Amino acid sequence: MTTNILEHLENIKIYTDYINSGLDTIEMFWEEIDKGNFTLRESVKTTKFEVNNRDFQPSETELKELEQERERKVNIDFSEEYIRGIRNKIETALDYDQAIIPSAIELQDIFENIIQENGNLNEYLSTSHEVFNRYANIIGNDLPKHFFRKLSQIEVNEPIKGITDKINHIHKNDFSVFEWATIFHYANEKNLLEPFNTKKEAWGNFMVIHKIDTTLNSFKTNYYSVKRRLYKRQDYPIAKFEKIIPFIEKNYQKALTSLISDKNILEEEQAE
Repeated sequence: MTTNILEHLENIKIYTDYINSGLDTIEMFWEEIDKGNFTLRESVKTTKFEVNNRDFQPSETELKELEQERERKVNIDFSEEYIRGIRNKIETALDYDQAIIPSAIELQDIFENIIQENGNLNEYLSTSHEVFNRYANIIGNDLPKHFFRKLSQIEVNEPIKGITDKINHIHKNDFSVFEWATIFHYANEKNLLEPFNTKKEAWGNFMVIHKIDTTLNSFKTNYYSVKRRLYKRQDYPIAKFEKIIPFIEKNYQKALTSLISDKNILEEEQAE
């Protein structure tokens, strides 16, 4: 199962194209890609050559263009062109914030919070909820290794324009999930976060905002662990306070006083 959000979007596009092609098997679909038929069918508008008129005679310029197109088909790797085209389209359609969403985001969230809310991406992928659910099912049930075989022909870590740098920049804080849960606790206690009806929704929104690469269950476990270690066991690691203070000061300044107060109390408790 792929986990990278960009790979998921690429695969959703491939799967949707496969379904829309009407072909019986994925092997037949890739054969069409390899021949350039699918790519050309998508990119080339109806031309005079397709007019059903026996008396029509193409001009010399049109014949030259046709010959050039034939030569291009001989010398190009259409499957690679197809994949690169998908990557470029998705990268262009993604908003900055969407481009740096963590890889562990749940599939249903991708459909509801990324695809549907981004008009350009939604239009490009052209995947219905039904087709998306079929994709999700096949991903979760022993996906054949050859299904998206052409993706492996391109370097997985190949920089996709500026997105890789953006991701690295956002992740430079390098906080653990436990530390992120601590930050959430103090920001939430001071009502500095967007209000939600449930903690689960608040955690999910916080994870998306800060690109936290974990699951909701993991974040939940760490959140309650933070609460226990702060106020019940009183053995919260002082070093972790020191690590997150600059981030709290910069992003949730109104929570800083509470954090420092707890830090001072725990330092005294742990010194005894």
